[in-house]
Amino acid sequence: MTISLQFLRHTAILMGGTALAQALALLAAPVLTRLYQPAEFGLFSAIAAAAAILSIVSTLRYELAIVLPKSEAEAVGLALIAVLTTLVITAAAVFLPWLLPSTAARLLGPLANYWWPVPLLAVLMASTQILNCIANRQRSYGSIAAGLLFQQAGTAGFSILIAAFALFAHGLVIGRLAGQVCAVVTLAVALKLCFAARGSLDWPLIRDVASRYRQFPIFNVPYSLFGAVSKEFVILAFTAVSHLPAAGYYGLARMVLTAPISFLSSSLSQVFYKEAAASIGSPEFERLMLGLLRTIAVALAPAFVFAWFWSPLAFEFIFGSQWREAGQYASILMPIAFLSLFTSWPERIFEVRGKQQYALAIQATFDICSLLVIVVLLSKGYSEMAVVRSYVTIQIGYHLSYLFAVFVFAGLGARQYCGFLSLLTLGVGVSLAIQFPIQYYLSQDYSGMLFAALAAIAVAAPSGIYFVKYRTRP
Repeated sequence: MTISLQFLRHTAILMGGTALAQALALLAAPVLTRLYQPAEFGLFSAIAAAAAILSIVSTLRYELAIVLPKSEAEAVGLALIAVLTTLVITAAAVFLPWLLPSTAARLLGPLANYWWPVPLLAVLMASTQILNCIANRQRSYGSIAAGLLFQQAGTAGFSILIAAFALFAHGLVIGRLAGQVCAVVTLAVALKLCFAARGSLDWPLIRDVASRYRQFPIFNVPYSLFGAVSKEFVILAFTAVSHLPAAGYYGLARMVLTAPISFLSSSLSQVFYKEAAASIGSPEFERLMLGLLRTIAVALAPAFVFAWFWSPLAFEFIFGSQWREAGQYASILMPIAFLSLFTSWPERIFEVRGKQQYALAIQATFDICSLLVIVVLLSKGYSEMAVVRSYVTIQIGYHLSYLFAVFVFAGLGARQYCGFLSLLTLGVGVSLAIQFPIQYYLSQDYSGMLFAALAAIAVAAPSGIYFVKYRTRP
């Protein structure tokens, strides 16, 4: 069997929860864009970006190792290490703007005056990451799905209520904090987690597992940090130069585009990580991975090409006329959003193989280039869209290089990689051949967009079904 029933069942649980969570976020977005201005979205995006970066550093990525030990005591030790380092590092981060006021003001811009939510949100995000890894170890995928669902529901609900009744300033930020609290509480209750009930702290064991899994802070922290900084640096750079509306447009575009990516990544990566740890190197695992990649490619290429052409009009219709510019950013970001579908969930192969240094080298090379280009172009007065186009060009190279490394360490090799790229190119080419004449020769209004959407569905549905049923073997 190419894909085991257990894998499908676990994936279906996570997909169901993730789909509901993403649906809530997307349904709330048109309401939020009419309650909040682009500059408010920009400040919120900058706070969330800084918190995401801090949450990665704070755990030292020890939470990623929780799924690996056979001993339950070692897994608990890893979780405790992640909790303790999170508390220490985020507590130190609270005082950053006061210890270095001039440096913080220069690097953070308006964010320096709104730093207080960043460490708090980082603690909550790190706690969610740790609890998700514990749930993954216990195969409690329903708990992960419930946490995602309550997080999005809490975030959307509180953000809307705060703005609708004018309860507080910065409703988006407070709503996100409330949603993250909902996620932590939901996961902790579902897992019946109480570290105190698991026995007293075994410091010799904690020191032992900290040393044994030291490759995670040594390699995974820089790797994840590079990835997070690269992902968030555009928003932080726009904020630092006080271009908050541009940060808001970019933030909304990225949120919408990452919905399908988060859907796949959250659904597949947890189960895939466990599957890889158990069976990587076997023919069954290779068939599983290649089958998933091929199916995603042919089923989703038409949708992403459609969105590439029609995002500005779609954003104007869904989110309001002032958000058309966000749709232009979405079109620019579409190529790397599409490629992220293939690099977001198999990344744990590097941990399973013990080859994190290769992932770090690829990440560091392209991310350093991205950061330098963004800084140089902004300092020379280039437009925000020109900056994003240059960033996307570099990131395309990153995703293609990263995917090649994934193929190599998964045991698929260069030949399968080239074959997959050929399939990917074919899928995009066919979709382009359909979408281009519709927009440029038939209609550029809402009727044309509807016709183009139906055409994309007509291509995607049978292609995906065909590959699921007949072409899942290499």
